[in-house]
This record gives sequence, structure tokens and C-alpha cells, in this order.
Amino acid sequence: MPTVRVVTADDLDQLVESVTNLFRDDAGQHDRFTDTTWPQREGHTRYGALVGDPAWLQLLAYDDDDRAVGHLVGRVGEPTPTRPNRSAVLESLYVFADVRGQGVGALLVEEFLKWAREQGAVYATVSAYAANERAQRFYQVNGFVPQSVTLQAVL
Repeated sequence: MPTVRVVTADDLDQLVESVTNLFRDDAGQHDRFTDTTWPQREGHTRYGALVGDPAWLQLLAYDDDDRAVGHLVGRVGEPTPTRPNRSAVLESLYVFADVRGQGVGALLVEEFLKWAREQGAVYATVSAYAANERAQRFYQVNGFVPQSVTLQAVL
């Protein structure tokens, strides 16, 4: 049974490894404009700065052998004049290929949505590449519905 823990400074290597895998497997496949080497260069600084920040949640999922097998990074934003409610954004989610289909991703999303509600968010959003149909199905099974479409012109 997988377990989920909040990331501490001691967990940054594992988090950066998981984010690196996400960039390679997702953006590397679906977005030629993404710098897939960013996590290796900047990940420790970026995610280290978020440890303990109450507006951000960073989670690692562990298998029965206490091996990190996935991550989630999300945040809660403040209301704006056009969006007067607090919202949550699931920024980053990855599950290692050898444990996909075992409930790890669903557990991470469940913990994120619970945390978001506790922070006063009334809705949550997530983005997925249009070509990543598997990710879109996963998010829909876990309670997300399509809201908008972003179109891109390559110049």
C-alpha cells in the first residue's frame, strides 16, 4: 500500500528525480519548447524554497520498500477581482512507470484536494498536454472536468 508524505529538505533529491522524470517523459514527448534539463539545474533551489511555504504542498509517494515512486506539487492562490474565490492549482504530478495503475496517482490527488479544501479553495485546476490522453483520462477519473482549451501557434 503506497504512503504519502509531505516533502522536507531531506527529500529534495527524490523530489527532483521525480520532477526530472516528468519533464523527460511528459514535456519531452509533448512540448518541444520546454527545457527538459531545468529540474537538474534549478530543481533543488526551486523546490527547496517551497518547503514549509503554507501556500504550497509538495508530496512524495512511497512504496512498501520506502522507495519514492511519485510526487505532486500544488499551490493555493488568493482570490482576484475576477475570480473572488480561493483556488488550487495542481502544478506537477508524476508516478513512476513501474507502479502506475496501483493507485499512487489517485492517492496523491486525493491528498492534494483534501489539503486544498482545508486551505479554503473552492475549486482546483490542472493542465495536461492535449496529446497526453492518458493524463487527461486520469484527471477526469479523479474529479477534474475540462474547462478551457489553450491553442498554440508555432512561430
